[in-house]
Amino acid sequence: MITRLLLENQLQNFVLTDCAVATVTCWANLTYWKKPLAFDLAQLGMILGNLCLGSLLMARTFHQGFLPLSNLYESLLFLAWCLSFVTLALQSQWRLSIAIGTPLVMLVVAYAHWALPAGMQLSSSLVPSLRSHWLTMHVSVMIMSYASLMMGCLLALVYLSMSSHPHQLEELSYQSLRFGFICLTLGMISGAVWANEAWGSYWSWDPKETWALITWLVFAAYLHTRRIWHGTTSAFLACVGFVVIWICYLGVNWFAQGLHSYGWFVL
Repeated sequence: MITRLLLENQLQNFVLTDCAVATVTCWANLTYWKKPLAFDLAQLGMILGNLCLGSLLMARTFHQGFLPLSNLYESLLFLAWCLSFVTLALQSQWRLSIAIGTPLVMLVVAYAHWALPAGMQLSSSLVPSLRSHWLTMHVSVMIMSYASLMMGCLLALVYLSMSSHPHQLEELSYQSLRFGFICLTLGMISGAVWANEAWGSYWSWDPKETWALITWLVFAAYLHTRRIWHGTTSAFLACVGFVVIWICYLGVNWFAQGLHSYGWFVL
């Protein structure tokens, strides 16, 4: 067990260092080091980070016998993996996406590694209500939705900050947000089915459920008004959505108790 924990710690340290180097490389290229090699190195760094996070999650899966998504620490690692995956997908269409994704992955892993107590980082058995095949389906899809929505929101923020307001960037933000919204919808539906099996009710206005609905409504409004508010107004609404996502994901765990709380800071 000690060997496994040391390996996990080393993998996290590598991801942090890797993302830090990739971030510095990207931003150096944007400012003074105008070499195509910079983005190639950053892309390689993100691929390595994605593989390391995937290896860490797989190691926990084999050890525990289920996908490690039962608490905040594990969900943060999975969120970081999803963010790196979405970043690499977007990077194929707009190279600067990697300059946005790498620091976000680094911050998420750093928070999981340094801010959470050591006891939470240990593997633990599932509480009875989580022992379901719906765990993997519901939680993984929800976290993937968070990752895609976060990246779409950050692209919208960059779009607002650029005086030229490039259409390609706005379109890429829309694609990421649309995919995230689809995942969010599927995640909420699967969660409702699971809730009915576990607690006998499809919806209970639990704090996490309520904020998930608020998140869904914000991005539904974005998608339905985009043609009318095309451009800066819809991008601003996406930026508002970025705050709502973090309230739904972390804020509820900090300040509210409900059916989705399983101990301290738990998803």
